[in-house]
Amino acid sequence: GTESSWASQMTTFAKNFLATRPSTWEKAIHLCRASEQATLQLKEMTAKETKTVDVVNAKTKKNPSHQTDWKKNCKYCGSTHRRAECPAYGKTCNSCRKVGHFAAVCKSKKVKNQRVVGAVEKQGSDSEEMYVSELRAAPNKKTLEWQETVQFRSGKTVLMKLDTGAQCNVLSKQEASQAGLKMIPSKVKNIVSYTNHKLSVVGEAQELCEVSGKRARLTFIVVDAQVTPVLGQTACETLNLVKRVRLIETPKADDSIFQGIGCIKDYVYEADIEEGAAQKLENKPPRKVPYALMDEVKEEIDSMEGRGIVVKVTKPTPFCSQMVVVKQHGKLRICLDPVELNKVLLRRHYPLKTLEEVVAQIEGSTHFTLLDLKKGFWQLKVSEKTQSYLAFSTPWGRYCFTRVPFGIATAPEVFQQVISQLLEGLPNVVNSMDDILVHGQTSEELQKHTDAVLKVLREAGAKLNKDKCVFDQPTVKFLGHLLTQEGLRIDDEKVNAIERIGEPKNRAELLRLLGMLQYLQKFVPNLADKTTPLRKLVKQDVDWLWTEEQSSALEEIKAALKKAPTLAYYDVNGNMTVSVDASSTALGAVLLQNGKPVAYASAALTAAQQNYPQIEKEALAIRYGCKKFHQYIYGRPLIVETDHKPLETISQKPLGKAPPRLQRLLLDVQHYAPKIVYKKGKELVIADLLSRDCKPTETAESATQDMEVLTIIPMAPTTLEELKQDLQQDPQLQGVIEKTLKGWPEKASGLPEALKLFWPIRDELAVYEDILFKGNCIVIPKTWRKRLLQQIHEGHLGIGSCIKRAKETVYWHGMTQQIKEFVERCAICQASQKKPPKEPLLPKEVPSLPWEIVAVDLFDHARRTNLVIVDSYSGYIDFKTLTSGTSADVIKTLKCWFATHGVPRLLESDNGPCFAAKEFLEFKKEWGFEHQTSSPNYPRSNGLAERAVQVAKNLIKKCERDGTDINKALLNMRNVPRNEELGSPTQRLFSRRTKTTLPISAELLKPEIINNVKEKLEALRRTQKVYADIHAAPAPEIGEGSKVRVFDRHRTWIPGTVLRKAPQPRSLIVKTTRGNLRRNTSFIRPTEADLEDPKTVVPTIAQPHLTSQRGIDSPPASGTSCSETDIPPKNGHGTTTTTRAGRLVKPPIRMNL
Repeated sequence: GTESSWASQMTTFAKNFLATRPSTWEKAIHLCRASEQATLQLKEMTAKETKTVDVVNAKTKKNPSHQTDWKKNCKYCGSTHRRAECPAYGKTCNSCRKVGHFAAVCKSKKVKNQRVVGAVEKQGSDSEEMYVSELRAAPNKKTLEWQETVQFRSGKTVLMKLDTGAQCNVLSKQEASQAGLKMIPSKVKNIVSYTNHKLSVVGEAQELCEVSGKRARLTFIVVDAQVTPVLGQTACETLNLVKRVRLIETPKADDSIFQGIGCIKDYVYEADIEEGAAQKLENKPPRKVPYALMDEVKEEIDSMEGRGIVVKVTKPTPFCSQMVVVKQHGKLRICLDPVELNKVLLRRHYPLKTLEEVVAQIEGSTHFTLLDLKKGFWQLKVSEKTQSYLAFSTPWGRYCFTRVPFGIATAPEVFQQVISQLLEGLPNVVNSMDDILVHGQTSEELQKHTDAVLKVLREAGAKLNKDKCVFDQPTVKFLGHLLTQEGLRIDDEKVNAIERIGEPKNRAELLRLLGMLQYLQKFVPNLADKTTPLRKLVKQDVDWLWTEEQSSALEEIKAALKKAPTLAYYDVNGNMTVSVDASSTALGAVLLQNGKPVAYASAALTAAQQNYPQIEKEALAIRYGCKKFHQYIYGRPLIVETDHKPLETISQKPLGKAPPRLQRLLLDVQHYAPKIVYKKGKELVIADLLSRDCKPTETAESATQDMEVLTIIPMAPTTLEELKQDLQQDPQLQGVIEKTLKGWPEKASGLPEALKLFWPIRDELAVYEDILFKGNCIVIPKTWRKRLLQQIHEGHLGIGSCIKRAKETVYWHGMTQQIKEFVERCAICQASQKKPPKEPLLPKEVPSLPWEIVAVDLFDHARRTNLVIVDSYSGYIDFKTLTSGTSADVIKTLKCWFATHGVPRLLESDNGPCFAAKEFLEFKKEWGFEHQTSSPNYPRSNGLAERAVQVAKNLIKKCERDGTDINKALLNMRNVPRNEELGSPTQRLFSRRTKTTLPISAELLKPEIINNVKEKLEALRRTQKVYADIHAAPAPEIGEGSKVRVFDRHRTWIPGTVLRKAPQPRSLIVKTTRGNLRRNTSFIRPTEADLEDPKTVVPTIAQPHLTSQRGIDSPPASGTSCSETDIPPKNGHGTTTTTRAGRLVKPPIRMNL
């Protein structure tokens, strides 16, 4: 109204206020609001033409410091904003079509006759009341234009009014009930109208709603009154019903963030390197730089040094790699060869946010900004210690990186960790490596969060790539998916390759398609039913006829392959596998996680690329797959599957050892740190299909140019010419050279037999300067092979070393087998071999009764001979000192033990003369026990007695040191229980404890039988066998008449021939130049060397023949169970004598010259 009417209204209000005189401040405010609302209501009711104004505003406490810069409610747009920033400026009103204001505040609106919600003022976040203007209105045509039908999850639809001035959504209780909404308590208790009429708030409800095909989760305030349902400003923008037109402020005031290369402050990267890495790394000399690139390379290095990326070093460094120069897009890039260094770097495996976490965080966002960090790795400094491992050699000296270089395996995860920690705490921000996603529900919110991110990056010293940054977009690509206003959507590029699969033209192409589907059958529901029309054409008795039935089935299958569950959602922290393949015309690649495809890709080869050797096509496929799936795999552990076996080996070597034409392709994927593994072609069904039967629309990226390779062979000119002549005279290799130059056929069936041998390696063959190469190895003609075998074995290297040495430089078919046979026939090497690995443990028989199996052995201590005996059942040990080591003295002692404990069933011993004498044989027969001897020179076969000797010796030594009675020590030792179940040796032997000097209860001395001893001992021995066999390997089976080598006492291998098996376990009788010997198989090794090879002849050593002088027995006849000593030749000579003191004197062993 006019100023006079306004003054009149103020006078009337002042009179009423003074007359009423409210007693409290709250009543005064209430009276003022009621008067103001009544005045406005009266004014609108008297207006001729008034439109409905439904403005819902939030009112907060004013900050005095900002009052001069803010308006309460703008009369042109209805919202609150800074001066000169009104969004209605220059806009046309949808109501009156005039310029300069919005329809929400248009003064030409007509008064309606229905109550609607408007002018809601929220008194802070914890307010208990909301104030509402209550207007009467009748619907007209223009009003209906600003209404939309909202569909709830229950299927109920409600016609709601769109109000960009309202900041909340309102429903009546009846509408909410009909829609099936579940209400929760609301902080707002009442909605108060201008006429002081309170509308009771029932609660709040959240529901997933759909409008015009767009979905969003909205919050509604439910009131206990009949009101027009209202969609507020936020809901209108979220559902894309109203789009705010506003120029987003891109960073213009400070463009410094886009200039130069950044350097993150307060962070220095310290590489985690394996212990002993300096010993594993080998310093490399500088590579030669082509003269044409010399100036350009030096200029790039100087530029990097000037920017602080590298620095020249003169002090020693633990490692120095070679410089790698790559020319890409017309510019040089200087890198270091990272293969060796990556092997000793320890990964940190910093976790990334999963796709599900990102989706949950951006829910409701419709505006996106994507920032790209410029040369991200170079923005991280490295410590001086780490710099010493990042040195590289150049023709102008050594340089080292002062920033994190591209190509090292740890760079991506370190960079991710630094940027994540830098942005930690900022809302609505997610980063993946050098990509930073900022999101918001409105443009203003997005601008606010973007400013916060830019502020943090500026303060940290980071720089952005302006060309790759995008601001306030409705759709962006992030983590391999499209983030849109409608939510998450699969990128079409992931499935375009599947869409381009063509219809098979013949049975072979159909079988290839079915092979891929067979691999995916566990992910595709009802695949068997879907492929039935296709499988009909595979039958041999069915003519090939592709009809509409097959076409429909193929389209249905392709649709299934492009969506879940067949197409997996990308797991950012899952295992990454890229499967690639190359055909003659195209490349195929698929990204897999846990065997399920995540994305497909294919590309056609150019005419020049189709002429590449197959190994280079396969390497090109690896580069294509890595580049195509860069956003998925960058910075994650990666496995690349290829059906080209040589690439697996080449990738594990330094780049300098790869063929020159492959170095560029392999270098391009080094920053992914891939582990290239070989898989058979029939297992790469998806990549194979994509490379053959797909119709690619893109072309594989070409290398900058094909390089002319200069092959330098370090060989004398005369020798080189001789090699070329012999190659020309070798008909087999001439045929291989011809096929290599002119091309191999599609199948090997038509090739001559001599050329079929080279079919498996045809992809690795190349011809340089009339010399045939397999990779970097020279293919050797037949006339050279015998000479080279001798050179390969120079120094008498082992089989493995000779094979490795040969494979580094030369090749011919069957080379490995020929080297093996040549080394095996080398007599000098055979005589100097190591002992074979130990065989699996052969557990001995476990006795059922005490004193059933006993073992005995002799040992010397303090110049006195002792005889020890041990019971296998109880572990009971006893020993006695002998007057001599003769058979008679041993027999006398054994009789004493047998008289006390009884005669055992089996007695075990070694092959000592006393046990092989005639008297002992007669003693065995007389007392009726069996005698078993161990293998000569193999104490392990008599392990029970050998262990008893150790125990006895230790006990004697300890008792001698402090004067303890040895018998008392034996008494105590025999009463120590092995465990609670088995008891002590005396308990197992005598079924009772023996009394010692320790106080003991009489109850414990009573006899008690220990049960199940055999079963418990067998269980213990089974456990022992498990641990003993960890590094054991069974010996090869050796039959009678086999040529062998026998390990003798001089620790050399002498030739021999197997005569027969001995009765003892794992023992053979072998004929040698030293006579017939019985040996354990651990001392026998089969060989192909001839027995009479003069280089293997070792002087014969005469074996003494033992006679029966002074009680010493001669060995029994061969074939008896006690024959344990070497079986001597018949012409043996020499005797054994005994001195008067009883010492045994053996004859000297002399050379049999």
